[in-house]
Amino acid sequence: MIALDGVTVAINYGQALHELDRGYETSHKLTATNSHVVGVAMTPWVIRQDELNSHIVLNVNHI
Repeated sequence: MIALDGVTVAINYGQALHELDRGYETSHKLTATNSHVVGVAMTPWVIRQDELNSHIVLNVNHI
């Protein structure tokens, strides 16, 4: 079962995505869509205590 690690409601959505501790090293940086649509939420995978979880990041400007 995949558990919910937490929810972040961010004023600076892009920064919150970039700074999210995903629990593992990766060169892939999370970025918000910012072209013909605007990213308002993302649920990336994170690892906590050797378990795969999800973490919801919300853009406060659109909720």
